[in-house]
Amino acid sequence: MGIKQSVVAQRMKPRRQATRRTKSDEALEKLQAHPRVEIVDDERSIGNSVIVTLRRGWRFNDPGEHVFGEDTPEECLAAVETRVKPCACSECKAAKRKVVCR
Repeated sequence: MGIKQSVVAQRMKPRRQATRRTKSDEALEKLQAHPRVEIVDDERSIGNSVIVTLRRGWRFNDPGEHVFGEDTPEECLAAVETRVKPCACSECKAAKRKVVCR
């Protein structure tokens, strides 16, 4: 009887929830570390999408389009890797010419 009680008692112990990494979490981390990406703003918790701001020198579809959004981090990562192109708009050209002294 003592053994049975200890088994029941163990079942009743609260278990620590293991933090599980999802594919979205991994895609979000890769997106944030991507060399073409400046900022990632995940607004899904308020009903929006994942917003990506590209670094100067990169554009999405049209020259000067440095910000875009997709529904998931996976879609954003795929877009950055396949649809982002070099940009030569006036802002990007000015950023290339600008020399920062520290």
